Amino acid sequence: MKNLIFIFLLLGAAHPNSELLRSKYLSEDMILDIEKLDKYNKKARLIFNKYEKAKFYQIVAYTYYLKYQDLTEELNSLERQYFSIIRSYNPNFNTSLFYDIPSPKMKNAFSPILFSEESEIKIRLFKSKAGLFEKQYHEYLDYFNLKIRALKKILEESKKNKTEEPDNIQLNVKYDTYSDLILGIESKNELVSNINSIIENDLVREINWYEDELYCKKDFFYSINNNLYKIIDYKDGLKENETIYNVDDDFIDYIIGNKLAKNINSNDNYAISYFNKFGKIYKRVYYSISGEIIGSILFKFKENLELVNEIWYIGDNRTKIREFRQIYDPQIQKYITADERVIKELRWRIFF
Repeated sequence: MKNLIFIFLLLGAAHPNSELLRSKYLSEDMILDIEKLDKYNKKARLIFNKYEKAKFYQIVAYTYYLKYQDLTEELNSLERQYFSIIRSYNPNFNTSLFYDIPSPKMKNAFSPILFSEESEIKIRLFKSKAGLFEKQYHEYLDYFNLKIRALKKILEESKKNKTEEPDNIQLNVKYDTYSDLILGIESKNELVSNINSIIENDLVREINWYEDELYCKKDFFYSINNNLYKIIDYKDGLKENETIYNVDDDFIDYIIGNKLAKNINSNDNYAISYFNKFGKIYKRVYYSISGEIIGSILFKFKENLELVNEIWYIGDNRTKIREFRQIYDPQIQKYITADERVIKELRWRIFF
């Protein structure tokens, strides 16, 4: 809210440097009510002076940016308050529900466009800037609401668990380094320990630490028989990679069915999928249980994140064996996936 107070001061300022961030068309109601601010394009259509319209779009963009900053500060404050209350009920609460929420992709800082009445003003540029910061604000607002709902749910579960006898024994163990964690050497000084692990019924459920001030986390998933089948790595709230053990998918079936590799089966392998900042898998690498590369798949996307093609490779020498492309079929009026097989004497090369 303090940033909105600055807007009011700015609108009434007489200093010449503030002229480009002032507009008589931005009303007090628009500053205070986001629903009215969201209708800024409707008001802009009634402004016929290019200079005034450009200023209006610029102050709208700046208002969204200040509202965005207010939200980030409010969320940080609420997180601290919620965590303090939750820990009073459950010092070792499970943070996965909270940190599994992906961070917003847009983190733009505002900088004003400098211009004058004599400048060649391109309204589209100013309109785009307002639209950018409008989208950033609403994206963060959605993230804000998801986080608050997660915190409320964690608090409710913590209160409930406070009054119930837990079925599982959960330990919070700290280590100084990842090597110490592997060797089971616990930290002697919790204040300076770097890695925190959550162990439940003798199974590691989570490892978390801070790296360059970014929160990092590994989640471990087990079958009913307590066999590890998946690990997910996160950094700053975003999924970085995912490891799946004993993979049995189309790629492995294709390799086995076409006898493109020796001693490969669906029980002794694992695959690591790598994610881009938009949550899309851009690469998946398959390994044998001994750590040798079986093959890989590369995924290519357009700017709008629509998949363009998917290319399969054998071994670590990136020999292409299969390719899928998105092709428009006019008969059914939609895109289909077409397979371009490019296997050329691969079987002969591998076995002879």
